[in-house]
Amino acid sequence: MKLLIILFSVFVLFIFIEPAVEGVRNAGNLLGALSGTVSLVLGLHFNSFEIKTRGVVILLLSVFYLALFFAMYWVYVGGKSENGGYETVLVLGCRVKGSTPSKALEKRVDKAFTCLNQNPDAVAVLSGGQGRDEFLSEAQCMKNMLMQRGISEKRLVLETRSTSTDENIRYSTVLMREGGLSNKTALVTSEYHQKRAKLICKRYGLEPVAKSSRTKGIFLPTFLLREILALVNEKLKV
Repeated sequence: MKLLIILFSVFVLFIFIEPAVEGVRNAGNLLGALSGTVSLVLGLHFNSFEIKTRGVVILLLSVFYLALFFAMYWVYVGGKSENGGYETVLVLGCRVKGSTPSKALEKRVDKAFTCLNQNPDAVAVLSGGQGRDEFLSEAQCMKNMLMQRGISEKRLVLETRSTSTDENIRYSTVLMREGGLSNKTALVTSEYHQKRAKLICKRYGLEPVAKSSRTKGIFLPTFLLREILALVNEKLKV
């Protein structure tokens, strides 16, 4: 049992530290690496515990990781793409490295491009401000990519003030209402982000249909764990 706990802990540490090595760093890395470190320490000292204590350690680790797995799975399943009509495409931005879109942003633009082609009458609201290390806003970066693929500028509305998911959707909703755009919305974002984004959309009166882009597998646990924390925060706001 000691060896099993140690090996499992090393695996947990790997799946949360590897994304940080590749430049993905957020609260998910921290909490995941912390949990792996705690379980590793418990594993290394497992044989020094009394028999009863060993049973308690196994029970606590099992309950914690099962609860964590099911919470992450719940968020992941909530991010599946949905069928349904839409007249507006709301695309939520993410990191731009200087003037180069991140892989996640490229995949969101890919999904937005598909949605706009499937509904030639739809207008897209591209949402995302400009961070300190970004040479242009995330919205402008998305616009550039879509126009390079042949999407007319007339179909693209920019929201460039937002710095958070709540602001993405709140500011975009204002633009949609000012422009007379439908609240029947294709919500384009990464699958791990979709559940929280839909919750916020509904708060602001939108009718979202999930259109999710996919995330690199090794990054997914980190983002899912971060979203669990973010969802708890959203619930506390209500």
